[in-house]
Amino acid sequence: MRRNRRESEYTQPTEICPHPEYWHTGDCETTEQEVVELIGAFVRALQPELVVETGSYKGVMSRAIGEALKKNGHGRLITFEVDAALAEVSRRACRRLPVEVRHESSLAWRPAEKIDFCWLDSGIETRVQEFEQYYSYIKGSIIGIHDTAPHHPVRAQILEKIIDRLSPIWLPTPRGVMLAQVK
Repeated sequence: MRRNRRESEYTQPTEICPHPEYWHTGDCETTEQEVVELIGAFVRALQPELVVETGSYKGVMSRAIGEALKKNGHGRLITFEVDAALAEVSRRACRRLPVEVRHESSLAWRPAEKIDFCWLDSGIETRVQEFEQYYSYIKGSIIGIHDTAPHHPVRAQILEKIIDRLSPIWLPTPRGVMLAQVK
């Protein structure tokens, strides 16, 4: 069995998060396990019909969301991964769950209905574009964005371009998480 590494192997202590060793992850790209559990709990509490995730990577977050939806007894996740091999890893991780893993750019997809919860964790260069593309479908919904600690480039993009349309809560995790209601 692969061991979870302490986040401090990848992220140095900061003023915002002085103890990154409290968080655990499989590698430097996978979302911290504690954040994965939090987002799964959000999905349980929000009872969404449609969840969208960008950047499924190895499907760790996708699986947690899918398991929460399955426990809810309704809803589905559409998740995007541009790397074919990683999309297949995600598909295997989410077998028998209400999860559709799409091997395509999240920017190639147009929603056909309201998105109740959106988790943005794709490439840094596309997250603001994703927000803009999905905005009319996530208005009034909850959004989560990973890698929003002050030392991450995503934070500057969010503050600069979309923050006026969000009511954010910034979580002091090693890489940063922002949860917000979309105005």
